[in-house]
Amino acid sequence: MKNKIILEPAIEDFIGVQMAIFKKAKRVELCSNLKDGGLLPEIELAKILVNKGITPVVMLRNNSTFEINNEELIELQQEIIKYRKVGVKEYIFGWIKNGKIDKESCEAIIKKLKSDEKFVFHRAIDEIGNYNINIPILIEMGFSRVLTSGGNNSAIENLESLKTIVDNYNKKIKIVVGGKITQETKKIIEQETGAFEFHGSHIMW
Repeated sequence: MKNKIILEPAIEDFIGVQMAIFKKAKRVELCSNLKDGGLLPEIELAKILVNKGITPVVMLRNNSTFEINNEELIELQQEIIKYRKVGVKEYIFGWIKNGKIDKESCEAIIKKLKSDEKFVFHRAIDEIGNYNINIPILIEMGFSRVLTSGGNNSAIENLESLKTIVDNYNKKIKIVVGGKITQETKKIIEQETGAFEFHGSHIMW
């Protein structure tokens, strides 16, 4: 049986929220400052999406790098409480340190989440590669999905790598393909890799 294709647009403002509603999106990544890779979004936008039956995957990120300090972690832990109050149940985050997954920082956020709240590792993983080492770590930590382009370039340039990742891990952790995905490149990537979850700011419009 063929898996159902899931398209996850990345949105950062009220216009994006309106488009998601108009296009009948089921799930969106909600952030601010897409040009910086996505930062914490406005809570009111999350509230609108939840009320419309759309799942917002909230970006937990308060600087434009893939590193974080204790003060920033405390801020994010406090933000989770605010997002929870408007019905958010999914979050995307992830940090690296010295070329490895920063497990300590990730676990500081995970321990603040409830059992029915999902968490996704974002494209920080493409900064460090070594997918056969790092994806099993994410599985062990309980991440439900990982967002990846399969390398440092756009997803369409990493078809072989993506196919290997999907073949090896998609039954254990959902592989969401991102990285300059368009409606056109999505079709090629789907056909060549077997991926069925796609992410991008131009994935639905």
